[in-house]
Amino acid sequence: RQMIQKASEAVDRYGSQDRTLSGLTMALSVERIEELKARLLEFQREINSEFSNDKDPARVVQLSFQLFPLLSIR
Repeated sequence: RQMIQKASEAVDRYGSQDRTLSGLTMALSVERIEELKARLLEFQREINSEFSNDKDPARVVQLSFQLFPLLSIR
């Protein structure tokens, strides 16, 4: 909840050159939702592995993934 609040605050605090906020709305089957969750987890692991050992960090950043229901169709 705190990171979601910080993301909301970043919209006013930082210019678009210093932040990236985006979203995607899709209609998916339960099976595809599970596949998407697995792929997000794998992507998160890849990003962490590649970027977590920066030798000259200048900022601490938050990368968030949110996947939640907006509407149940059936």
